[in-house]
Amino acid sequence: MLRSISVALVAMALVTLSGSPLRAQATDAAKLDEAKQRFVEGKTLYEKGDKPAAVEAFKLAYKLSKNPVVLYNIGFVYDELGDRTLALHYYEKFLVDATGNEKAQANLPLAADRVKVIKAAVAAEEAALAAPPPEEKRPLPPPKRDRGKPATAADFLHECVAEAPPAKPLDITAKIPGNARWQLTLFHRAAGESDFQTTPMKQRYDEFVGRIPPASVRGTAIHYYIEVRSDSGELVTNSGRASSPNVIFVEPSAKPHFYEEAGEGGSGTMAATSDDELPDEDPSASDDSDDVGGPNDTPAGPLTYAKWGATGGTAAFLAATLVFYLSASDHASALSSVAYTSEHPAGNQCPTNGQPPPCLQFADQHRTVETDGETFEILANVSLVLGVTSAAAAGALWYLDAKQARAAALAGGERATRRGIRVSGAPIVGPGLVGGAAVIQF
Repeated sequence: MLRSISVALVAMALVTLSGSPLRAQATDAAKLDEAKQRFVEGKTLYEKGDKPAAVEAFKLAYKLSKNPVVLYNIGFVYDELGDRTLALHYYEKFLVDATGNEKAQANLPLAADRVKVIKAAVAAEEAALAAPPPEEKRPLPPPKRDRGKPATAADFLHECVAEAPPAKPLDITAKIPGNARWQLTLFHRAAGESDFQTTPMKQRYDEFVGRIPPASVRGTAIHYYIEVRSDSGELVTNSGRASSPNVIFVEPSAKPHFYEEAGEGGSGTMAATSDDELPDEDPSASDDSDDVGGPNDTPAGPLTYAKWGATGGTAAFLAATLVFYLSASDHASALSSVAYTSEHPAGNQCPTNGQPPPCLQFADQHRTVETDGETFEILANVSLVLGVTSAAAAGALWYLDAKQARAAALAGGERATRRGIRVSGAPIVGPGLVGGAAVIQF
């Protein structure tokens, strides 16, 4: 079987040097060089007997080159490690992706043979488990949740996740038969950590889900494996091991892979599925930053109350400016009317003393009207300054609150959302006009 590894190495070198990518995404020269280095590193580790490290190097080579030939090597090493679930997964993926690839023809029949052998072994195990014990009276079966055949390790289904974005929840899913009384446990850690964290997987409709929290989705990769145990604690099967875990690469451009539950502002559907279902175009082209959040996005805090207080203050000051301006205008109009009457009496005769215009003297009552009008004018100017200042403060507070909400959403692993309403205002002042304008964005 070591000869098959060598054949794959030659095939990969020819493919990468030819410059013909197997996927729509182009890989730059630096990534291809690193992919070759990882591939050679994996082959060297394999020859030294360090198979768990070798399979990780091959996975990195595949991630960088997307060369389907490497899938055969990954399945090959898992096959020798005895992990039939992962070996079967990578062999079958190789058979699909490498179809039509001339450089992979030498390994296609080898992978097809191993798929047949593994499936035959699994079927034999099922038959052995289903057969009654020899020379013993078969006991009554325990109560079952359905009338299907007894559940076996081959009934455990799990599809590996290839990539996930950082600081986002990551849901790992698996399926077991309805009559299987098994307990599923997810073990995960960030790349570089020594200890695995444990998360019980809980049933969600027809599958089991284990969530890796956003704080743990960091670095360059996530390692995980799943253990399936019976009610008595016996190991039924597993996907990956502590010594050879599954690897999820942390990529900012990867699609999220978690269920958005109704209580989290989502629809209850998976945000994305496996890497085979992701589109070829750049996922970063889509922008979710403009999604408007509902009223339950973030609890109200001091900054929220401050921004609304400043907004209300802006409206109050601008309204007071208008009232004071109209009052000052009324007083000025009254004095102008009296002055006009004094200068243009009816019949060109002053109604009081018969003297030529002006007929009236500037009396105390006129001075009171003038003083009150000046006071209202001062108050209008002061209110206008306070309104403009309050509007500037409100705008700054709205910006800070929106920025804080977005940062909190990103840190919590949710989509960054914009808080429900955005308000901005500005005064309008001109000859004979004082007012204001406001814009409310939902």
